[in-house]
Amino acid sequence: MELMLEQKEAKNRNLNEQMSSYLIAMDSIYTLSSYDRKEDIINHTKEFFAMMCLPENLCYFEAHNTKAQSCMHLTDFQRKEVIAFLKSNEYYKIAPSKKSFCFKLTLQDGDEGIFVLENITYQNRLHEFLNLTLSIRSVLTLILENIARQDELVTSHNLLADANDMLKVINKILRHDLANNLGAIKMSLEMNETRPNPKYIQISKKAVDRSFEKINDMKGLENIISTGKNLDCYEVKEIIEKIAGTDIEMDISIDGRCKVLADNALSSVFENIIKNAIAHGKANKMKIKMEPSGKYCHISIEDNGTGIPDKIKTKIFKEGFTEGGYSNSGLGLYISKKVIERYGGHIAVKDNTPHGAKFILDIPSTK
Repeated sequence: MELMLEQKEAKNRNLNEQMSSYLIAMDSIYTLSSYDRKEDIINHTKEFFAMMCLPENLCYFEAHNTKAQSCMHLTDFQRKEVIAFLKSNEYYKIAPSKKSFCFKLTLQDGDEGIFVLENITYQNRLHEFLNLTLSIRSVLTLILENIARQDELVTSHNLLADANDMLKVINKILRHDLANNLGAIKMSLEMNETRPNPKYIQISKKAVDRSFEKINDMKGLENIISTGKNLDCYEVKEIIEKIAGTDIEMDISIDGRCKVLADNALSSVFENIIKNAIAHGKANKMKIKMEPSGKYCHISIEDNGTGIPDKIKTKIFKEGFTEGGYSNSGLGLYISKKVIERYGGHIAVKDNTPHGAKFILDIPSTK
């Protein structure tokens, strides 16, 4: 009789523990559904498993970073076991000791994350925890997929807005800048007919040159609209070497190398920065350094020119900016900024030492 009561009490305890675990899991799922950032989701998931399983060691790393410090010192799993699991088609793996397990999660960027839980406190409930884990994993997958779709919608909306801005600028160039240049050419040619003078021919030539610059600007704007849908792997050093091998009047040195996710508009970014240094900074030497930095390729472009005044540093990337020696700079740096931002990167400028300008670019790199 006492044995039956003990068995019944044990069964009730197990049921209560299971109910408690499921309630915690449901509450966790509800909380997870409110997040819209991968980092928040990962952190909350770690907190949930730490509370539910009480492992001696809990770590998380992603497939692109198998040397994550948080998982360098495994106690129950062997590191090679976890790496092999990462490459397999399995969703979870139980350690030979039956005291630990790990599971895999597909992230919205196509990468995979691995949670490793070693020496859990309630080892007799391992399979119960695994069932909960697989349920949580399914919910996490749906949440991350939803975030990815939202990100795609935001990206599409931003691309559409950028394209609309570019079309407005192209329209402005066609209706205003090119029309003005054509008017100047027509007037100077008419004046030369009635009163021949070499200066009128010179005015026409300058207007033609300005028109070609505007046409090149429009090509750059077209690059922003028509490319960027499918980014590919580009070797930055090769692109710059190709530009340096043209008729650019600049002594360019290149240090380091890295690969970035970009398209054929990337070369126009470096061309614009180099030509800007020559035309407005009066530079004749340039040093370009690049190195991988986390998920980015960090690029610094230093010249020995006159530099860029502090009061216009934040303005030179704006469309239509005209001031001082930069009044004829066209849309080059504006286009460069738009291209880099479309890649998910950043561009900035500051003073070089002892003089000149230093452009800093961070472009998402390939894994």
